[in-house]
Amino acid sequence: MEPGENIVTACRTCKDERKHVVVAAENGVPLRVQCLTCGANRKYRAPKPATSTAKKTATRAAKKKAPVRKLDVSTLPAGEARPYAMDGQYEAGQILDHSKFGLGRIEEVWSDDGKMRVLFEDGERKLLCGKAS
Repeated sequence: MEPGENIVTACRTCKDERKHVVVAAENGVPLRVQCLTCGANRKYRAPKPATSTAKKTATRAAKKKAPVRKLDVSTLPAGEARPYAMDGQYEAGQILDHSKFGLGRIEEVWSDDGKMRVLFEDGERKLLCGKAS
């Protein structure tokens, strides 16, 4: 490339591919270019190689979280549900009645942490529970 030669490259001012004139070049490589549309004079940057969008989509799909587990509350015996209290003692498998989340089944209890994992109709949640003495 020689000064005065026209090339098409991305213009950062116009935010689009535009014709530019080479203002300065060294050993056939443009150093500075000027946009013929807006007149912006800037350092030349070689275009980035085109990448496949299918590869990016596959990568994002692989990183997606596991599907959300939900509970079918119609199968739960509502009469056996215990009301939820943060200081209560619970065991895995018990049915819980939470004032905000509704009916849920306790999946796992970590008594040393004072937490439990409960499966509700809208998904899993971790709740506080009383620590074992």
